[in-house]
Order: sequence, then C-alpha cells, then structure tokens
Amino acid sequence: MQKVSELQVSVSDLKAFEALANIPDDQLQWLIDKSEILTFEDGEYLMEPGQDLTGPHFIIEGNMRFFMMQQGSRRDYTLVEKGSITGYMPYSRGLIAKGYAQAVGELTVLSYPTGEIMEMIRNHFELTQALVHIMTTRVRDFTAMQQQNDKMMALGKLSAGLAHELNNPASAIVRDSLSLRKHLRMVPAHLKNMFAIRASDEQVDGLTDELFRILNKKNAIPALHLNNAPSLKMKYLNGWKITALKTPMI
Repeated sequence: MQKVSELQVSVSDLKAFEALANIPDDQLQWLIDKSEILTFEDGEYLMEPGQDLTGPHFIIEGNMRFFMMQQGSRRDYTLVEKGSITGYMPYSRGLIAKGYAQAVGELTVLSYPTGEIMEMIRNHFELTQALVHIMTTRVRDFTAMQQQNDKMMALGKLSAGLAHELNNPASAIVRDSLSLRKHLRMVPAHLKNMFAIRASDEQVDGLTDELFRILNKKNAIPALHLNNAPSLKMKYLNGWKITALKTPMI
C-alpha cells in the first residue's frame, strides 16, 4: 500500500532529471511544494486499467514497470527508471489508464496532483513545456512500438500460412504413400506371378496388339482383368515360363 514518504526532495534532486535541467529553480521549488512524496512496495500497483490517470510522477528512487494483459498473458512494454517522468501530462488527451504500472523494488515518486494541472499551465511555462515534450516523445515511441508489433504479427501470420501451404503437398505424399502401400498388399497372387514372366518379343507384341484391339472396340471392357479374359490369357500366356515371385511385405 502506498504511503507518504519522509524523504526530502530538493531542487538539486530535480535538476538531475534530464528533462528538468534547464527549468528555473523557482518553478521546481513550486513543484516540490505542491507535490507529495509517495513510496510503493515491490510489486505494488500505481495504476490499473480503467483508473483515472494521475500525475505527473517524478521517479526519485526505484523502477516502475508498464505492462498490459493480452489474451491472458502479460505483455511488458517498458521499464521506467530513476530520473524518469511518467503519468498524466499537460494537454494530454488520455484520461483513463489502459495498462498496469507496477513498482519494481521499493519505489519513491514525487507526485503532482492532477487536479492542479491548470495552475501549472497558467503560471509555469518552462515546466509545462518540458512535460509536453516528454508527452510527445512518449507518443512517438509508443507508436513506433505498435508498428513493430503489427509487423511481427503480420510476419507470424505469413509464417503460419507458408507452413500450411508446405504441409499440404507433404500430407498428400504421405497419404498417397499409405494408399500405395495398402494397394500393393492387396495385389492378387497371379498378378504377382506376372512380374516373373519370361516372354519372347513376338509374344509381347501379340499380347500388346490384342490389348489394343479390345480397347479400340466400341463396347470396350471398362476394366480389363485377366479373370475376365480367359481366352486372352490362354492364347498368349500358354507356353510362357512363369515362376513364383515372392513380394516382400511393405
């Protein structure tokens, strides 16, 4: 749970912030007087989705992690370190938090009350200008990060599509191989023996001529099978030497 810290912050402490190095001392002292110093324990949340944005917050000690939950998993965006400024900024259109801000280790921040932001804008130009510059830089960085994320998502979809297209022919090859394996196991025994036929050139020519004659008939047999053409088998296979051929199991 957040608590008010007894730590004292001086103008020189704020001058150590790069964004505040050229801000007049009187404006930084005004900022200190108007703000409160808060301490958060490790893992404690400064901000959660749906809450009103607060700040600006000036990190005096420790670190702060920003992340969002997407599809049930945590997505870290950035780690804000000592000397950084975060939270609501002057002229910002963002009013509601969309992610989580979590303390990493013990965190101490100088927190300006958001409701007093108009007083800062009216009376302290240089301080307001520095904070607006931080806001525009933050928007630019976040936009670049979103574009990078979009590119990575598009690349992921392309990779998935490519893998799918490569998998289709591979699956077809495997499927056809299994079909061929099953088919060869069902080959009739007498067809296996045909692989061992020893025929002369004249006998091969005669068998070929007879096959084409049958196929060229108007009422050709739809599926030629030796069992359906006994006369053909007897006419051209008689006298051929057929030896048993042992077909290995596939």
